[in-house]
Amino acid sequence: MTTVPTYARRLYETPGIAATYDFDEYKLHYYASHRTINPTGIVPAGPLVDFRTVQA
Repeated sequence: MTTVPTYARRLYETPGIAATYDFDEYKLHYYASHRTINPTGIVPAGPLVDFRTVQA
């Protein structure tokens, strides 16, 4: 069974995807820019997933 992290890793390994994706920027935008759903603007520190590492 494929999980979301497995799917995300496979997608990230697709040629051309990694060069256009900035995880930190997207996470900051998602949590900090929508004050109506996150009034404190707190951005979680994790999860710390490095999709650049090769998985067996």
